[in-house]
Amino acid sequence: MLKTLKEVTGRLIEYYAPERIILYGSHDTGGVTEESDIDLIIVKDTEKRPIGRRIEVERLLSDRLIPLDVIVYTPRR
Repeated sequence: MLKTLKEVTGRLIEYYAPERIILYGSHDTGGVTEESDIDLIIVKDTEKRPIGRRIEVERLLSDRLIPLDVIVYTPRR
């Protein structure tokens, strides 16, 4: 699972160029199970609306094999 987390964050850094990626949830607290998803908060300076930011990230990571919950905020948020 950690390899997948590294792949997800690596792809985000390379193709989405966020200011920050914040891991939260079970992967952050150490309570990971087989059913756990990866919970990420992404901070990126963009003028896109929240739904547009989410769609952009979901398309970028559409080939992932595990569930992913992503929230994209701007630095002003």
